[in-house]
Amino acid sequence: MKEQVTDISKVLQDMTAEMRLMRETINQQYAEIAKLNRNIEALNRQISKKDEENARLKERLSKYEKPKKNSSNSSTPPSKESMKDEIVRRTKSLCKPSGKKPGEQSGFNSMSTFRRAFITKQKCTPSEYRKRISR
Repeated sequence: MKEQVTDISKVLQDMTAEMRLMRETINQQYAEIAKLNRNIEALNRQISKKDEENARLKERLSKYEKPKKNSSNSSTPPSKESMKDEIVRRTKSLCKPSGKKPGEQSGFNSMSTFRRAFITKQKCTPSEYRKRISR
C-alpha cells in the first residue's frame, strides 16, 4: 500500500511540475501574442495613413489626367466654352496685382485725387457709396 501512495504522490508532484511549465509556456505565448497585436495595430495605423495620403494624391493627379477641356487646351472653340470658364480665361491675365491702392490703380496719382474726383462724380465719398450699394 505504501508504494502506491508514494507513487501517487510522485505522480502528483510530476504533474504539478508539468503544469507549472505549461503555465509558464502559456504566459510566454500570451506575452508574444500581445506584442504581435501591438505590432498589428501599429501597422494598421500606418496603412490607414498611407490610404489617406494615397487618396489625396489620386485627387491631385486626377486634375492632370483628365483636365476640363476649354479653348486653351483642346480644339473646343471659345463659343462652346461655359460662360464662367471663358470669363476666367479672358480675365486671368488682367488680374495681376499691382501693389497699388484702388484709387491709384484707376490712373490717379494719389488717393486724394481719386477721392476728389469720386465725390465730384458720385456726390458722396467712396465709403458712403460702398455702404449704399451693399444694402
